[in-house]
Amino acid sequence: MDYYYYDEQIQENGADDEDYEYDDAALGDETFTDVCKGCMLQTTHQIQQYIIILLGCGLVHRILWQILKQIREIKTAYHILSIACGLLSLWLYVGPSTLYVIINIVNICSFVRVFNAFDRIGHKGLWSCTYIIFSQLLAESLLKHDKFESIRGPQMVVSMKMISVAFELQDGRETFQWIPIIGYLCSPSSLILGPWVPYKMYKDHNKISGKKLKQIFNIILYIILSIFYLNLSNCLLPWLKQLWNGGLWYRTYMDALSVRCSHYFISYLSHATLLSNIWSPSSSLLMPSAPFRIVKPLEIEFPRSLAMAIRNWNIPMHMWLKSTIFQRMRSSYVFAILITYLVSCLVHGFNYLVYCILISLGLFSYFENKLRRTLAQVFNACIESTPCRNSCKYKHCTRNSRLPWYTTQSLLVRLVNAVFSFITLLQLAYLGVMLNSNNSSASPLDNLLVWSNMNFFGHWLASTMALFYFAI
Repeated sequence: MDYYYYDEQIQENGADDEDYEYDDAALGDETFTDVCKGCMLQTTHQIQQYIIILLGCGLVHRILWQILKQIREIKTAYHILSIACGLLSLWLYVGPSTLYVIINIVNICSFVRVFNAFDRIGHKGLWSCTYIIFSQLLAESLLKHDKFESIRGPQMVVSMKMISVAFELQDGRETFQWIPIIGYLCSPSSLILGPWVPYKMYKDHNKISGKKLKQIFNIILYIILSIFYLNLSNCLLPWLKQLWNGGLWYRTYMDALSVRCSHYFISYLSHATLLSNIWSPSSSLLMPSAPFRIVKPLEIEFPRSLAMAIRNWNIPMHMWLKSTIFQRMRSSYVFAILITYLVSCLVHGFNYLVYCILISLGLFSYFENKLRRTLAQVFNACIESTPCRNSCKYKHCTRNSRLPWYTTQSLLVRLVNAVFSFITLLQLAYLGVMLNSNNSSASPLDNLLVWSNMNFFGHWLASTMALFYFAI
């Protein structure tokens, strides 16, 4: 749930429906028109200032660079403009707390620069990663809660970027240069909302120019989608939840869906911010190629498996974890998974709810993958967590054009995949509802009561799948 903190910060700054509360007693008089006037219009109006800040600084950076490049192209000018516009956007967003982000940037850059000067020290990327995460956790422990919450998102983005740079320095693919690296960390296209982009891609931004009309259309499209998901999360889903009492699982699903829509709002807004600063010819109109595709809502709302939902939740962060952490683990697969989820937890900071969710998510998806792979091999059917691509190695596959779709085998494969998809929806609702109930003033046990009230259904379900896997 990587973008949860960004959404939380926007809510704390007032870009939410603070003055619009649902009253159960008067709910019968609420109509869709009332919700539109009382909540949706207000929410849309409040988010305007953040959209202007996020998009404005990225556009200013791009325009100034285009003007300067026409006069005289200076390599460092692009990075200096990136630093200035990025810090300006952060100042407009969090105010004086920008100073803490600057201190952190200078701190981790200095450590990586000094540490890489010693040739005899091995595993420089690992040591740099440890120090960067330690610095973030130390800042969180020293600063007041409200002050750190205002910069948690930018700190997280800066840490991810610098960790990837540290490993590239270790591999010899990059050399340390102060201004380009700081420009990369402070880029207005991703400093506040993300996403993570590779260092090489940032350096190539000043060399490319794409179809600006198409990019402008994309920016408008993603802004509309982000506002739609924000209103869905803040206004429509709470209204629908209270409009009909569908029982525990209905309320749980609606709460979890609200969390997911908040994530889609942040993802599409960050996508628009990214495009405001990057004119890339590699992105198509509606289906931008990775890493510009940040989230795939349909793959999450109608998932084949937990693994596919995780992969499509935050595609850039998935790529970062895979390339920076997972693929560097030369030990067992299980250990690599554990280390990857550990790093993912730590870059999120101190939040036991996120730890519980991420660890549970990792275990749930691991045993689901193992069980489905075993069943696929036993029955020679395409029911693994990840769908087959061009050619399938299994005999019974719904993508086999030589076999009609209405055969018994094809229908059974579809049925089994549908059952696992339904289980995934239950698990997403079970895990996601925890974030919707997050209360910083409550004790850990109070927040965990959400799962307790559901009799820890998700954990029992995952345990049953694990036992079934070991049994066969």
